[in-house]
Amino acid sequence: MEEVLVIAGEKSGEEHFVALSTDLLEVKPDIKFFGVGGDEMKQMGVDCLFDIESFSTMGFTEALAKLPYYFSAMSKILMEVEARNCRFAILIDFQDFNLRLAKKLTKKGVKVFYYVAPQAWVWRESRVKSLAKFAHKLFAILPFEKKWFQDRGVQQTEQCMHPVFTEYLERSKSIKVVSPEQRREILFLPGSRNSEVRALMPIYMRVLGILRKRYPDLQFSVVISDSLSIEINKRGLEEFDHIYTNKELDLALSRAKLSLAASGTVNLSCAFHLCPTVVCYKSSMLNFFIVRDLVGYNGFASLVNIIGGKEIFPELLQEKCTANNLINKLEKFLHSPSLMNETRKDLEIIIEAFMAGEKKPGRKIGEEIATSS
Repeated sequence: MEEVLVIAGEKSGEEHFVALSTDLLEVKPDIKFFGVGGDEMKQMGVDCLFDIESFSTMGFTEALAKLPYYFSAMSKILMEVEARNCRFAILIDFQDFNLRLAKKLTKKGVKVFYYVAPQAWVWRESRVKSLAKFAHKLFAILPFEKKWFQDRGVQQTEQCMHPVFTEYLERSKSIKVVSPEQRREILFLPGSRNSEVRALMPIYMRVLGILRKRYPDLQFSVVISDSLSIEINKRGLEEFDHIYTNKELDLALSRAKLSLAASGTVNLSCAFHLCPTVVCYKSSMLNFFIVRDLVGYNGFASLVNIIGGKEIFPELLQEKCTANNLINKLEKFLHSPSLMNETRKDLEIIIEAFMAGEKKPGRKIGEEIATSS
């Protein structure tokens, strides 16, 4: 039985692993996984040494506070790698931890498959050198990334179809299509991390209260991730007409006329469903200062806007993320059918960009493991 290390340090990473593992196990079924994951991975039989809930952080300040924990976790993981005679590792996103781990694994002779390329095109381009040295294969999931990384020396980069897009293509077959003109729901997407939901939900609730009075003919829904704490899960949800789980995201978006969404991968799901969206982000001022002033990144926050090269989804970040500002942006869409149509046309171009790439990266990883066995 081949034991393979997998590190999914947050919920999105776990979802990526679940998506690729089916194809991997079809090629190489005699694999046992161990490492870092959440409930879904545990249900699949992954031996999780550490749980996502303890690993996940948001922003630099949270990560700094947990450095002793991460050093301890890395030591234990490396001990398990040796004890289990592990020869392969799948490191998913979670770049600061995983890049350091990749270096140590490579020195131990472990082949590293790095899935979801670090956003080195945003900041710390120096990470490219580490990827070139310590990733046996780098799997990129954004349309422009393969060329970007190969141009900078990471020749072992492969382009994959984004798993969110692949899942959208599959799930959309079983979802009744509702034309954008017939949709009546405003969808609230507060995120999957406790910290971001705590920051955004109070603002969302104020938006909900005002919009419900102004637009009694509309319905208001919310998606609540099962990774959130019970305390957050219950807060104010009775005010919404519909409550969806994260597993029902595609269904929720297929009914949504507009959405408010935390900045993150969920913005891509909004784009694939042709749902005009206002992107929100609120973190500590220190985190924002580090990104804006120390890192020097002043570009777009949303992947949709980064890929499109312009502001397709309005972004309200930090002090601009207020109830009044969110309402103003939403009402611009509600009162302008031409803006809605123009945004959907831009989103169709985004969808075209995602059509290219390997559909089954898990199969490629499985074949590499099988031929090396």
